[in-house]
Amino acid sequence: MASGNLTPNITASFASLRSDLRSPDDLDSTNTKLDAFEGMVVEFVEEMRLLREENRLLREENRKLKAGDSLPVEVPQDNDEEITPAIVPSEEDREVEVKLRRMSLAIGEPLYDTSGKPLPGFLKSKAISDVIATTDLAALAESYVDTIKMSSGAIQREMENWFDANFLTWREESGSLNVKKNVRTFVVELAIKLRPMVKMFRIGLGMRLFTVAASSYADMATDVLVTIAFFRTTGQEGWGMASLTCVSAGIGLQALIAWLQYRGQGFRKWGPMVLSAFLGVLPVIEAWSVFRGAEQAEGMLFDPLLMLAVTKGCEIVFESLPESIIQAISMLSSNLEDLSLINYFGITSSIVATGMIFTDANIGIARSLFVGAPKNPAYNWLPIDKTAFKKCFGGFFLFTITFFTCNVFAIALAFLKYGGSFILYGILAEMAAVMLFKHFVDGELFAYSLAAKPSKVHYVLGPIITFGCYMVTFVGPSTLSVAPCELGPHITSTLIIWHMITSSVLVVLTLPSLVIDGTLPWLSVTGGMGLHFSCLVLSWVGAAMFFGNMAEDCERWRWWRRQTGKQHIKEMWDAKEVCWSSCETKDEDMIDWFIGIHPLYFPMDRIKSWICNDLVSKYGLANDDTENDKNENVTPPHFLTSDFHDRMIIIFIWWGNKDALTSVRTALSSLPTFTPPVITSQSSKVTKQRSNTGKVAPEAIHGQDSDGNAGRDHQKD
Repeated sequence: MASGNLTPNITASFASLRSDLRSPDDLDSTNTKLDAFEGMVVEFVEEMRLLREENRLLREENRKLKAGDSLPVEVPQDNDEEITPAIVPSEEDREVEVKLRRMSLAIGEPLYDTSGKPLPGFLKSKAISDVIATTDLAALAESYVDTIKMSSGAIQREMENWFDANFLTWREESGSLNVKKNVRTFVVELAIKLRPMVKMFRIGLGMRLFTVAASSYADMATDVLVTIAFFRTTGQEGWGMASLTCVSAGIGLQALIAWLQYRGQGFRKWGPMVLSAFLGVLPVIEAWSVFRGAEQAEGMLFDPLLMLAVTKGCEIVFESLPESIIQAISMLSSNLEDLSLINYFGITSSIVATGMIFTDANIGIARSLFVGAPKNPAYNWLPIDKTAFKKCFGGFFLFTITFFTCNVFAIALAFLKYGGSFILYGILAEMAAVMLFKHFVDGELFAYSLAAKPSKVHYVLGPIITFGCYMVTFVGPSTLSVAPCELGPHITSTLIIWHMITSSVLVVLTLPSLVIDGTLPWLSVTGGMGLHFSCLVLSWVGAAMFFGNMAEDCERWRWWRRQTGKQHIKEMWDAKEVCWSSCETKDEDMIDWFIGIHPLYFPMDRIKSWICNDLVSKYGLANDDTENDKNENVTPPHFLTSDFHDRMIIIFIWWGNKDALTSVRTALSSLPTFTPPVITSQSSKVTKQRSNTGKVAPEAIHGQDSDGNAGRDHQKD
């Protein structure tokens, strides 16, 4: 750096300091002072450069304002950031933004790509120190509330993005930087407090949840009435016992799921929830949690939306499906004069409730997946346009109720013709074929979303989850079963087509003979054929409505083309985009995949190279003491948590490669560990403790129990 660029006073002081270097004994101390002084000079020169640049930009802005030019002005965002121009959105972007907002307000759920910043323009990128006009302030407040409504759960990050998008320009003089930080913190914390209250006003979500809950309880009430009617009718006691078993099985499984969901929070939490399941009010409680915007608390297995979907799924598989078949068999084999209004209303409510519950659950899960991972091409099929969304929803509902009716009618005829053993053996044969294909072709049968220690339990849970996804295909295509990491799009679509073919064949083969021998007292061949094939045609109409109104840029082939979980993970890793909305870098994006997905899907050699080479080179602590001292005061990346360290040890123990495990342990020991702040309340005072030491808990890296499993003791603040 040339001394001519410095002020005369600094230059003179600098020369005077050099002239004092007379004695060799004082050389070390004087050099230290010299280095410190030189650093101060460098900072001073940089500040002067920034001030000159800012003055130039302010003069340019003043000139444009006098000339009536409203173009945005480039203003430095931070000392360490390059100049970023304010972005004024185009009319097309504004139209898409309006559709997204209206869509979210109408359906009560977020349909918003939170991976990017919200579109600015409500304040036309004003400086934070400028006076905001009343009209602009009203638009800003509306944007603020709408962003809270459309939040996906990462409310703090999303509101920070909203603030940065609406206040792109700000000046550093006169304490404006501190003002910006304070206002930014205020609006973010206010949004966190407001979010549960704002969620209460989501009328669209409330009406939808009420409709689903009402249809579910109407179905349950008719099931109980039909069961009572079975027991009161001579010769129908067996059907009554079967109906009672279905209702009891559905309630029992809901109680089991409630225990799994809340057991991590202790008996005081899971006890009442299990009791509510036995009382039949668990779906209402879970629906209320979703409606008021409750978050997934510590110790909960699922988030509230997924918990509601799981309870509804169990209700469909273990109650609605078998109950509809039982009622159909009873109605078809009874005389017309023996049927009452309860019988007709019972089977109709079962079919309609199944369609409503299944459609709502799948659309809700699809919205949640889209908001959580908007860049994942498997989740971006929901349309933005409100009219297209209604048609898409209606098409899915039409397909579900008609396809479900076809299967129920065909299974009832097969039971009356060949008996229950034929149905049982047929389902077992199909299930065996699915599992054999999933194991020997896809190689992913014994896998599920494992987020704990690997054990032999997943050899049981994998087939159970596959069985559940298989049974759901009698109702329709599930958003979860279509996912590559679950049953897969190729298997799900094949089963749907197969059930259409087999149900049609069963109706054609069994209906004429059943009518001739009097097994069906009141149904004719023409009526039965018309019922089945009319529903079959309507199901194709519903499918056309559903696929025809998807988002224009979605890849529809992902609903039927073969893609395994391993292939999907590889695709996401190779993609340049960051998949998860809560992630900022590709490394953080992949860590989110590895925390919650079964290691059977992972390319282990690639993960080993990624940890030992990429992560260590980017975030590893240096070996020399000087660099370590510098890193002591640097906050580690927030995604390098102790959970990630433990998880990597767990999956490499599960892999069984000792050399790879040793290399990964060594690499992880050189990576820092981020510990989130702990907030405690004492005498109305809030104390935050943050550990930024960059050290890894020894038990998280080297701890193992007697079985060779990684220790789970985390470093505590």
